[in-house]
Amino acid sequence: MGACMLGRFVALVTAIQDAPDAPETKLAAGLVAAAHLDMARSARAFALTFGAPEETVRAELARIAGPDAHLVLEAVDGATDGAAGEGSFALTERGRALVAAVVITPPITRT
Repeated sequence: MGACMLGRFVALVTAIQDAPDAPETKLAAGLVAAAHLDMARSARAFALTFGAPEETVRAELARIAGPDAHLVLEAVDGATDGAAGEGSFALTERGRALVAAVVITPPITRT
C-alpha cells in the first residue's frame, strides 16, 4: 500500500470518527473507510493489510454489521451466512451516506 493511499485511509477514518453518525469504535470506522476505498472487503484482507488480529476484525464485524448498520456481511464461497467463510463485508446505504457526508473526492477504483 502506498503512502498516498494510507494517507487517504487515515484522513477518511478521522473524518468518519468526527461525523454525527460515526461508528462506535476506531476499528469500525476503519472498516467503513477500507470498504469505501476498496482497500479491504474481507476480515482476512483487513487484518493482513492493517496488521490487526483477524479474529478481532471478525468479532467487530459480527458485532456491528447489519442491514441498518454502516456495513453488512456478505455470503461468500457458497456460504449462506455472511459471517461464514471469508467474512466479506460491504457498505450499506447508511455507510455510503456516512462516507458521502465526509468525503470531498470520490474513491480510487481498481481496474
